[in-house]
Amino acid sequence: MTEKEAIACELLVLRCLQGRTDALEEMVRTWERPLFYYIRRLIDSEDEALHVLQQTWVCVLQGLRGLREPRKLPAWLYGIARKTALSHLRTRYSERALFRDDDAVRDAEDGASIALRVRLTPSQSSTP
Repeated sequence: MTEKEAIACELLVLRCLQGRTDALEEMVRTWERPLFYYIRRLIDSEDEALHVLQQTWVCVLQGLRGLREPRKLPAWLYGIARKTALSHLRTRYSERALFRDDDAVRDAEDGASIALRVRLTPSQSSTP
């Protein structure tokens, strides 16, 4: 990044912190597409990538006051996008694992029920 680009990033952040909506619109307009392409490489679904992008912008807005070095805006944005995407993937994989575990338990219960029925002969299952 050139010195001129670093200064432009710093000024953009400062304008956003002043509450200027035009600066926020400029930030989104400038970084939305590159961030989406970055997230899309991490997330295999376009719809999920758009969701992660929205979550990223929420995190950016919540954390903008904490940005210590406004000149490093691009790295900060990509870092938030990466963390948000990885968090999304962890949640998605844990949900899939949970469903797989539920299916395994259900299959085991079904298998045990079938095995119990097979082991009982008609004379054992009827009461005297």
